[in-house]
Amino acid sequence: MKTLKYNIIDDESILISEEITDKNGNIIKFTNYESEPCVVKLFSYNEEELLVEETEISENEELSKTCFIYNDKKECTESLLYIGGELYEKVITDFREDGFTRITFQDGEETEKMVKEINGKNYVNKFYENKEIVQSQKATFDTYNNAIEIKIMDSDDQLITLQKEKFDNSENIIHSQEFTPEGHLLAESIYEYNGDKIIREVNRNFSLGSSEVIEVYEYDGDFNMVKHEARTPEGRVLMYHQLNYDNNRRIVEEAYVSSGEPGAIYGGGLRGNSYHYIYEYEDNVTE
Repeated sequence: MKTLKYNIIDDESILISEEITDKNGNIIKFTNYESEPCVVKLFSYNEEELLVEETEISENEELSKTCFIYNDKKECTESLLYIGGELYEKVITDFREDGFTRITFQDGEETEKMVKEINGKNYVNKFYENKEIVQSQKATFDTYNNAIEIKIMDSDDQLITLQKEKFDNSENIIHSQEFTPEGHLLAESIYEYNGDKIIREVNRNFSLGSSEVIEVYEYDGDFNMVKHEARTPEGRVLMYHQLNYDNNRRIVEEAYVSSGEPGAIYGGGLRGNSYHYIYEYEDNVTE
């Protein structure tokens, strides 16, 4: 299937991207017409439908290629990034029953490493740059309260921030908080759900004065999100995102507006950004 995406500017439709998927819904070709010059990405999969190669091409020249290797558990154990035909970056992941170690090499030198150690719902993450530890995360799960506490530590194992998250019986996060090492509240978010769909969240930030943003989500009868809105407690709109779907639950129209105010960063859009997209579909197109 081919998906054509248009940007509507002053009632003019401008084709900005083209995506082709196979019969299983895997993307096999993506063309970005907004890039100058135009960039095409090609994707290849193995018999288990795992991505094994991603190639980026522009003006008939290969810009980059990434190859992926998997183990018997379908976990990616190695990725190889080639730029201009030369191996630039290699990422090797060693999976264990109690976690994994992931090492990034660039031009043959180790640049980053992450070590994850898991003990039930508790875990420790350690991050290294150029073989020096730069940060660690120590998470402790409270079974009684269905909550987790995450300590963010610096290279000297000193506390940077403390994060607390509480979950409902469906493992949806319902309350998150972030504290300074001294225990002062920096930020918090409160979430409400209808089943597994988020319907409301309140985000408060105390790091620079005090601000609050309320986000509301709406869904249609097929559980597609049709509206996402962010407002101040006084009702002033900071961000508005609306989507329309066809009978196959495919997006056919999308509109987004952000006011440009600092709080409007919520919702994933750029501050002061707006767009209006139209999507068209052509079935039985596979190349």
